[in-house]
Amino acid sequence: YNTLGKPQLASKYAARVETFRRKNPYLLYARAEQAYANADYERTQKLLRSAIKRHSKEHRFYRLQGLAWLKLSEPDKARKSFSKAAEVATETEYSAIYERKLKMLAQMDR
Repeated sequence: YNTLGKPQLASKYAARVETFRRKNPYLLYARAEQAYANADYERTQKLLRSAIKRHSKEHRFYRLQGLAWLKLSEPDKARKSFSKAAEVATETEYSAIYERKLKMLAQMDR
Protein backbone atom coordinates (compact mmCIF):
# COMPACT_ATOMS: atom_id res chain seq x y z
CA TYR A 1 0.00 0.00 0.00
CA ASN A 2 2.94 2.32 0.52
CA THR A 3 3.95 1.99 -3.13
CA LEU A 4 0.35 2.66 -4.13
CA GLY A 5 0.40 5.91 -2.18
CA LYS A 6 -1.83 4.59 0.64
CA PRO A 7 0.33 4.91 3.74
CA GLN A 8 -2.64 4.80 6.13
CA LEU A 9 -3.67 1.37 4.86
CA ALA A 10 -0.06 0.24 4.97
CA SER A 11 0.18 1.27 8.63
CA LYS A 12 -3.13 -0.39 9.44
CA TYR A 13 -2.07 -3.73 7.99
CA ALA A 14 1.45 -3.52 9.39
CA ALA A 15 -0.06 -3.10 12.87
CA ARG A 16 -2.30 -6.13 12.31
CA VAL A 17 0.64 -8.24 11.20
CA GLU A 18 2.65 -7.22 14.27
CA THR A 19 -0.27 -8.10 16.57
CA PHE A 20 -0.49 -11.54 14.97
CA ARG A 21 3.25 -12.07 15.23
CA ARG A 22 3.28 -11.23 18.96
CA LYS A 23 0.56 -13.84 19.55
CA ASN A 24 1.97 -16.58 17.32
CA PRO A 25 3.20 -19.34 19.67
CA TYR A 26 5.61 -20.74 17.10
CA LEU A 27 7.23 -17.37 16.55
CA LEU A 28 7.53 -17.02 20.32
CA TYR A 29 9.14 -20.46 20.40
CA ALA A 30 11.60 -19.46 17.66
CA ARG A 31 12.52 -16.38 19.67
CA ALA A 32 12.90 -18.54 22.78
CA GLU A 33 15.29 -20.82 20.87
CA GLN A 34 17.34 -17.77 19.93
CA ALA A 35 17.37 -16.54 23.53
CA TYR A 36 18.49 -20.00 24.65
CA ALA A 37 21.27 -20.01 22.05
CA ASN A 38 22.37 -16.64 23.44
CA ALA A 39 22.38 -18.06 27.00
CA ASP A 40 19.52 -15.74 28.02
CA TYR A 41 17.60 -18.37 29.95
CA GLU A 42 15.32 -15.94 31.80
CA ARG A 43 14.10 -14.53 28.48
CA THR A 44 13.76 -18.07 27.17
CA GLN A 45 11.40 -18.83 30.05
CA LYS A 46 9.38 -15.66 29.54
CA LEU A 47 8.88 -16.35 25.83
CA LEU A 48 7.98 -19.98 26.48
CA ARG A 49 5.40 -19.03 29.11
CA SER A 50 3.70 -16.88 26.48
CA ALA A 51 3.94 -19.61 23.84
CA ILE A 52 2.53 -22.25 26.21
CA LYS A 53 -0.30 -19.95 27.23
CA ARG A 54 -1.33 -19.77 23.57
CA HIS A 55 -0.70 -23.42 22.66
CA SER A 56 -0.30 -25.84 25.55
CA LYS A 57 -0.13 -29.05 23.51
CA GLU A 58 3.26 -28.59 21.86
CA HIS A 59 5.89 -30.85 23.41
CA ARG A 60 8.79 -28.85 21.97
CA PHE A 61 7.82 -25.86 24.10
CA TYR A 62 8.11 -27.92 27.28
CA ARG A 63 11.34 -29.57 26.11
CA LEU A 64 13.07 -26.22 25.66
CA GLN A 65 11.59 -25.01 28.92
CA GLY A 66 13.11 -28.03 30.67
CA LEU A 67 16.50 -27.39 29.12
CA ALA A 68 16.39 -23.75 30.21
CA TRP A 69 15.42 -24.77 33.76
CA LEU A 70 18.47 -27.03 33.84
CA LYS A 71 20.68 -24.11 32.79
CA LEU A 72 19.08 -22.08 35.60
CA SER A 73 19.93 -24.86 38.10
CA GLU A 74 16.27 -25.75 38.66
CA PRO A 75 16.16 -29.55 38.23
CA ASP A 76 12.72 -29.94 39.85
CA LYS A 77 11.19 -27.46 37.43
CA ALA A 78 13.05 -29.13 34.56
CA ARG A 79 11.60 -32.46 35.63
CA LYS A 80 8.07 -31.02 35.55
CA SER A 81 8.67 -29.57 32.09
CA PHE A 82 10.01 -32.83 30.70
CA SER A 83 7.09 -34.71 32.27
CA LYS A 84 4.66 -32.34 30.59
CA ALA A 85 6.51 -32.76 27.29
CA ALA A 86 6.15 -36.53 27.57
CA GLU A 87 2.47 -36.14 28.43
CA VAL A 88 1.59 -33.99 25.41
CA ALA A 89 3.91 -35.70 22.90
CA THR A 90 1.77 -37.57 20.41
CA GLU A 91 4.55 -39.69 18.96
CA THR A 92 5.92 -42.57 21.00
CA GLU A 93 9.46 -41.72 19.93
CA TYR A 94 9.29 -38.32 21.65
CA SER A 95 7.72 -39.75 24.78
CA ALA A 96 10.62 -42.20 25.08
CA ILE A 97 13.15 -39.38 24.71
CA TYR A 98 11.52 -37.43 27.54
CA GLU A 99 11.33 -40.52 29.72
CA ARG A 100 15.11 -40.95 29.27
CA LYS A 101 15.66 -37.32 30.27
CA LEU A 102 13.56 -37.87 33.39
CA LYS A 103 15.59 -40.97 34.29
CA MET A 104 18.82 -39.00 33.92
CA LEU A 105 17.45 -36.28 36.21
CA ALA A 106 16.44 -38.91 38.76
CA GLN A 107 19.98 -40.27 38.73
CA MET A 108 21.32 -36.78 39.36
CA ASP A 109 19.28 -36.66 42.57
CA ARG A 110 21.10 -39.68 44.00
